[in-house]
Amino acid sequence: MQYLSTPSSPAVRKAMSAGLIGCMTTPTQGNRIPEGSWWAADNGKFGRHYVGDISWFAWLCAKVRAYGSDKCLFAVAPDVPFDAAATLACSLKWLAMIRTLDIPAAFCAQDGSEAPGMIPWDEFDTLFIAGSDQFKEGEHARALAAEAKARGKAVHVGRVNSRRRMNIAESYGADSCDGTYLRYGPDKNLPVLLGWLGLDPAAADASAAKAEAKARPLHWHPRLSSTISAADGRIHAPESYRTHLIHGVACDEHTCEVCIHDCTCARCTGWCRCDRPPNAPTPGGAVRFNDDGRLSKEGLLALADDIAEALGPPWEHDRTNHTYWRTELVCPDDDWRISIEVAPGRHKATATGLTPTLAGRWWRDSDKARIGFTATRDPEAIAADLRRRLFPPYAHALIVERAGIAVELARREHFGAAAARLQTHLPASGHRDRDVNDCRFHTYWTDRHGSHNRASLDNSGDTVHLDLRQVPLEVACALIDVVEGRVPSRRPGHRRGTGPRRHARRRATRRSAQAKAVRP
Repeated sequence: MQYLSTPSSPAVRKAMSAGLIGCMTTPTQGNRIPEGSWWAADNGKFGRHYVGDISWFAWLCAKVRAYGSDKCLFAVAPDVPFDAAATLACSLKWLAMIRTLDIPAAFCAQDGSEAPGMIPWDEFDTLFIAGSDQFKEGEHARALAAEAKARGKAVHVGRVNSRRRMNIAESYGADSCDGTYLRYGPDKNLPVLLGWLGLDPAAADASAAKAEAKARPLHWHPRLSSTISAADGRIHAPESYRTHLIHGVACDEHTCEVCIHDCTCARCTGWCRCDRPPNAPTPGGAVRFNDDGRLSKEGLLALADDIAEALGPPWEHDRTNHTYWRTELVCPDDDWRISIEVAPGRHKATATGLTPTLAGRWWRDSDKARIGFTATRDPEAIAADLRRRLFPPYAHALIVERAGIAVELARREHFGAAAARLQTHLPASGHRDRDVNDCRFHTYWTDRHGSHNRASLDNSGDTVHLDLRQVPLEVACALIDVVEGRVPSRRPGHRRGTGPRRHARRRATRRSAQAKAVRP
């Protein structure tokens, strides 16, 4: 019987790749299916965060495209937990659509599915024993499993998290079961689970390691002294490296087909299936990695060229600021710049988004716009990793930095205008220290009274610091009144207002005009 679980630790993933257990995945799980493992797709209805029928089917289609249908055990149609009638109405329209993906369709048996007509036997391939614990362990579930076997259907039992429940599933003749037993404490519970399945944990670890080694491609680690022939482009061992004898005479490695290291000859000791990636040479013939496993200068340049080609236009490799440990990728259209650097560790590198400054130079941004990756990966995979992990935080960092630059430029413009205005009111003989970029403006002068005075403009451009040593009493009083907001009142005039006299003249003129009009 196959046990399906979540890939919750490296040990569990190795066991899945070795075929010891299978992988059960859901739309909200987010884990990748281990390479080479058997897998099944649940709908996630039993959880608290169901994504919806349409989103579930789109996710299922994506899974089939990504991992294929050969190793898929089944896909569970949407159901309604503990309700047989609602499950039948919900699942019936999706069973045929699952089969169109060339994968087996699974129907959930719930409480009440023992009633006639509640199981559409011709519409699915696997009977999923769901429902409550009483139903799952009762006679109705046993009878449904027996009928499914008689009809040639596969049987799967859900929520198997104990040895007792596994024994019940085995008594049903189930082909597979699943549970969350490995979700909590996976490294501790994995040997226990393998013991339930009758597998030796030590043999399981050895089988997993063997399967992992077999999955790795056969590759060769070239020596630093190896050469690439210009005639055939093949890697050749150095002349002093003797591997075998031909008729009792040491061969010439440059011409001997056995010693040319692009074959699988057993005498070529550089060939292996180890987990250390191969040290493939650059197009110029140099090795990509040094003896300590770090990227060489030529390897870094070749890596940047490959990543720029994988990203596609308008990305290009800019070698202007190249050093032995750092180079840059640029995108002229978006004004983006990414630094590719050698990182500590074997075959490690980092990609860092660079943000502009006011001076027009590019500096390294915060760690939020930086990712690490393995330099031996395929350039297409590295480019996809950059788009997924680096580009979103880098775009946000650029927005924040450019907004800050705009604010700083506006502040400098305001300070410059304030400094120019203050300068028009200061004597021309004053000594000035002015720098708009640093928001600094200081001046000092000697006035006509012989006093040494100073004036400083605050970096906000709104406040002036005055240091007036000696001023006349009238000037000091007037300045204090202005600072305190008291404006000196004007002296009242001796003349009365002209308003009353003006109105009297208008009335006299009006009466005179009326008298002339009445006179015969």
